[in-house]
Amino acid sequence: MKLNLNDRTAQRIRDTNFLMFYENVTLDAPQLFSENSIDILNASNSSTFSDKIFDLGGRDVNVGVVDYGPYCLTENVGENRGNADAFNSTLRKELQIEGLEGNLIIEFCKLRNCTLKLLPFGPDNWGYIDENGTGDGMLYATYLKKTELSICCTSFDWVQDILDGSQSIAYSSMKILVPRAKLLPTYLTPVYPFSSNLWISIFVTLTSMSVVLHGITALNSFRDALDQPAFVKSIFDTIAIFLDQGIFLNLICFIMLSGVVLSNSYSGGLASVLTIPRFEKSLDTIHNFALSQYRWAAPSIAWTFTIADAETPDLQAVVRKIEVIPDPDQLYRRSLRGDIGIGIELLNSQKFYVGPGGGP
Repeated sequence: MKLNLNDRTAQRIRDTNFLMFYENVTLDAPQLFSENSIDILNASNSSTFSDKIFDLGGRDVNVGVVDYGPYCLTENVGENRGNADAFNSTLRKELQIEGLEGNLIIEFCKLRNCTLKLLPFGPDNWGYIDENGTGDGMLYATYLKKTELSICCTSFDWVQDILDGSQSIAYSSMKILVPRAKLLPTYLTPVYPFSSNLWISIFVTLTSMSVVLHGITALNSFRDALDQPAFVKSIFDTIAIFLDQGIFLNLICFIMLSGVVLSNSYSGGLASVLTIPRFEKSLDTIHNFALSQYRWAAPSIAWTFTIADAETPDLQAVVRKIEVIPDPDQLYRRSLRGDIGIGIELLNSQKFYVGPGGGP
């Protein structure tokens, strides 16, 4: 078994499922290979746990954690009243950690015989790691090897090239609870039977027919008022008769037929509107929500992490429309205005969760 080392201090080795630890390694010059690789099995005074993770021998495991319900919630409850030790503290069991991933790490240390040392980072403080090696927060502490594990919703794509992660533990999905469709104004009831496009078509048709009738009337008036020779008058009479008997009669028939059809359709539509009230278009798809004027609120910016780099315009609009409101009371008061949606989480257990720190 060979490992790549950067220094001679105790370090951790990760595989795709969890961590493997080694400690108390002393190196001799003949044991060094290319790229600072050493043969751990032949190193003197070495103690490896690569295939013995089921019993870590009481080893301290430093774990960074953020408050992010319902996955991890940490509270200082006093000595011997909690279920985990605090990092860099001599008091025992002064922290109480709960939640899906919190219970998971507690049970892991019970089953694998290790001592859990928690380093809380507060709500939503996952942190960041810059390209130059600087950063802050929970993930940066693991990058600096201050902690050996970071838990609580750490499935971020940008971390995969810097830190190793375990297999996925649970999946959840996000839904936006939007206000119901509002009742359309009642004073516009006479307009509702027809759509906007149909009303425009009717207006254009009536305007066109009015222009044609006005042209025919103006031509007849011009013919009667004009003092003209008999031959010229005969030409105008012929044109007038043609218009009166052809275009004019056809136009009259079209107006009458259109009137019958439109009046019957309008009567039926008006009866329907008076029977069933009309509402605004419901926001039942992401596309409709993206086109609407509504915004949405969530207790953490983490709700947008998985779609922040999406290329579709609808998801980009969803990311832009978020309002981060960590306080649940303020979030509730904000929702009473009826002009904003609320983010809710569908958990792996198929139950909905709404609250501060709800996950994406």
